[in-house]
Amino acid sequence: MEGNKLRSLALNATAETRAYQREVERATVISQRYLRVISDGNLQAIASWRSQQAAISAQSNALDALARSSSRYAQAMAGTLKVAELHKQADAWIQINARLRQASVNSSDMVATQQTLFDISQRTGSVFGENANLFSQAAGSMRDYGFATSDILKLTEALVIGTQLSGAGATLSIFQAW
Repeated sequence: MEGNKLRSLALNATAETRAYQREVERATVISQRYLRVISDGNLQAIASWRSQQAAISAQSNALDALARSSSRYAQAMAGTLKVAELHKQADAWIQINARLRQASVNSSDMVATQQTLFDISQRTGSVFGENANLFSQAAGSMRDYGFATSDILKLTEALVIGTQLSGAGATLSIFQAW
């Protein structure tokens, strides 16, 4: 009997060892799968991270390009506006000169009138174009009554100073009533 017990014990020990080995093998397979899943997940995370970095870099480059493009557009628009303003000022100067030419007796009279109107504008802090318009409006009527250019310029200066002292707005409003 003792032989049977020993044999039975040996069989039990062998069976339990085999069960233990199966469990160890099963645990090894599960841990290898787990390691594979973790490794794959890590690789996917790294790939995703690189993809996100590339997307951020692309967005940054696009924003930089947009900023440069916007800057160039703003510069072009500023240049266009400056040219338009210059054109506007040139037109205004041509109109002022045309009025002064019509109100003057000759070209030397026109040059002297321009200089005197400029001096009036500097002394009084008034706008040259408004002073020239005031002179040209007064010149037509006053020349009909025999007044000289110097008299018309004196009247123009007196009207400019008077409107400034009285606080009146535009000097052109004086002659709108005439």
